[in-house]
Amino acid sequence: MDDRFGPTLVGAFLDDRLVGVALVGPAQEYSAALAATCRGVWPSRLLDDALYLVGTEIAETPGIAVVPDHRAEGIGLRLKRYCDLWAAQHGAYLMFSRPTNKAACRLNEKAGHKVLEGDVSFVTQIVDAQDRPLTGVVRIDPACDGSFQAFRQLTVADGLMWRFRVGQYPAVSQVDGTGDDHAVRIDPGHIAWYEWDRSGLVRSVLAPAPRLEHDVSMGLRRVSMES
Repeated sequence: MDDRFGPTLVGAFLDDRLVGVALVGPAQEYSAALAATCRGVWPSRLLDDALYLVGTEIAETPGIAVVPDHRAEGIGLRLKRYCDLWAAQHGAYLMFSRPTNKAACRLNEKAGHKVLEGDVSFVTQIVDAQDRPLTGVVRIDPACDGSFQAFRQLTVADGLMWRFRVGQYPAVSQVDGTGDDHAVRIDPGHIAWYEWDRSGLVRSVLAPAPRLEHDVSMGLRRVSMES
């Protein structure tokens, strides 16, 4: 591997045998989705700057695979953590991925990623250093290309003049006192934005959900900044 922040194939070996692989690199799928969605909606200079930011500071892991006779041995988790480390070392502060089954969801959770559950949508927004919104909210439906159901902040975003923040819509909260660990309350009036501290712990920050303006291409929607 070289020092470029580009698509990179990572291998796990046991006794000189390849037992697992992962692909990691810039978030090209999200970049394409963002371009298709916001061209003609955002000012061209803002969109160009946003796409540059995605290409240099946001990573994705499109897939991880382990040979069948070496599954459940922690190889996938080590690959996942290595991809996160590799991305952080190459300047990325966010990692996106798309788990396609329950095992992949558990893998992401063990690696400290937030995994969205149910029919909630992955949302992003560009904010400044004081977390003031610079754009509307981009919402991606779960079934559409460019939707990532797992993500993590790899480093604390100190000193960035502007950055993407990630979250989910609608916000979902646990219902206490029911005895059911899966009982949740859907809050369509709020977005949950996720942040990680220096120790790797995640917390959610609720914000009023802006009004949905209109549908755009690829199932993504532009959302007004007005409540």
